[in-house]
Amino acid sequence: MVLLSLTLSCSKGLWEQRSECPSAFVMDFSGVSEDVESLDLWIVNSESGEVLHCGRVVPYNYSNPMKLQLKRGLYSWYLWGGVGKATEVVSQQTESVALKKRENLSADSLWFAKGTVDARGEETIVESAVLAKEFINCKFRLRGGLLAGETLQLICYGTTVGYSMEGALMGGVSHTLVEGLQGSDGICETEFRLMRQSAYKGLKLTLLISKPQGNPATLAEIKLGEILKEIGYDMMGELRDIDFTVDASLGLLTINVKDWNHTYDVNIEF
Repeated sequence: MVLLSLTLSCSKGLWEQRSECPSAFVMDFSGVSEDVESLDLWIVNSESGEVLHCGRVVPYNYSNPMKLQLKRGLYSWYLWGGVGKATEVVSQQTESVALKKRENLSADSLWFAKGTVDARGEETIVESAVLAKEFINCKFRLRGGLLAGETLQLICYGTTVGYSMEGALMGGVSHTLVEGLQGSDGICETEFRLMRQSAYKGLKLTLLISKPQGNPATLAEIKLGEILKEIGYDMMGELRDIDFTVDASLGLLTINVKDWNHTYDVNIEF
């Protein structure tokens, strides 16, 4: 990628007044995969907390650097990728920006990067967006446990309700609901996404069986967070996708973490 050089002009045009000219800031998105459906960039004055810029970049523009002029000063920038229908952006134009997961929906595929900018000089400042994955793709499979006419309902109780603009986790109980699942050849499968979780304790899966008539009955409650902690899954590190298989006839949960050369079997009660 060739970065365009920017020539800034100062309205007063005098050398002794150049300190009042803005600094050039360039954000390079060329390293971002087009699989990231969108990027939202916030630039904040580090001293006042004022949000000076909030804008969205779409994939076909990732090859084009974003060029901004900043008043001389110190700034922080925050970049969120993949904000979609499952994420509510609260107080978007203020320093209290938060990204909250909407109830019952599977989390968006969120990505995050941040940095600081010293724009007190005349030089052009170039920042490259290097995004961290903030979600876990979960594949769930149930073997057995469903009779003809029955459907499966899965509820995941999370321990994170969202993020601050700066990337801090917002603790609290969130819900992800997948319902109306039917089996085929004795197997029921689905997928959902979790945000990075603020705590292991409280993260759990509840499996409910819905019959043609009557209220749903609990098939199993799985203390997912405690199990993930026990096998060494790091919620504060690089988030890896997870496959879960529940065998109702054996009372067994099998966990396969992406890129780990091992599977984990855990006995569960029905």
